Amino acid sequence: MKKVCLFLTVAAMLLVMSTMVLAEENTQQSIGVSVSVDSSGVSLPIPKTIRKCPGTLDPKTGDPWSSECSAASDISFGDLTTTLSDGSDAGCFYAPDFFIVYLYPDAWGGVGYQIDQNFVWTTAGIPDESLVFTAVYSDQDRYAGLPAQGDMPSGALLGTSGDGAPEQAVGTHRVYKSDPTNKLVIVRAQYGLPPVPASGNKDDIYSGWKPVPKSTPATTYSGQLTITISPT
Repeated sequence: MKKVCLFLTVAAMLLVMSTMVLAEENTQQSIGVSVSVDSSGVSLPIPKTIRKCPGTLDPKTGDPWSSECSAASDISFGDLTTTLSDGSDAGCFYAPDFFIVYLYPDAWGGVGYQIDQNFVWTTAGIPDESLVFTAVYSDQDRYAGLPAQGDMPSGALLGTSGDGAPEQAVGTHRVYKSDPTNKLVIVRAQYGLPPVPASGNKDDIYSGWKPVPKSTPATTYSGQLTITISPT
């Protein structure tokens, strides 16, 4: 892994294990992501924390520290399914859980910072557009011993769009860019492999989203996720 001074690199390899069960069309597929951190040359008190949450939890207003969610040392989607919670057919493969990667920036003495994520599939077969990334700022997040961080600082930018709208993970996208005062905040990078929204409106995920087809072969898929925090 490349070591770069004043950069935090979170390298996550999708270790997709082929524990497939062939039962009619309801093939089960396991997709896992392990995360390692290179913090060479950087003072990083708590670079990241990972939480696994059910898809029923609202990713922006739900409490990821409740008993609904669990601590995770890596990101592992587990068995994908084609059955929705009401028993109906999803028409595609999806993961019932999503993952939150909490990022705790270090402003390096007041220097501005930008957090970016990059994802690539290294094995073909999963649509580029299926893995959803969302940048989230929560006013209730807090550093230990401090009050909740409150509203996002004026002038800060969340996500590529600036407002944290969902987008595909593949490619390079901004997670957060600090405000002019370079205030330290906690920011989330969230990942999921969702089904078609209940409303049927794919724009509820993001324009251009594609599901993981039920025809996806039962094999091993892999990819790499890298999150960097750099001075601006």
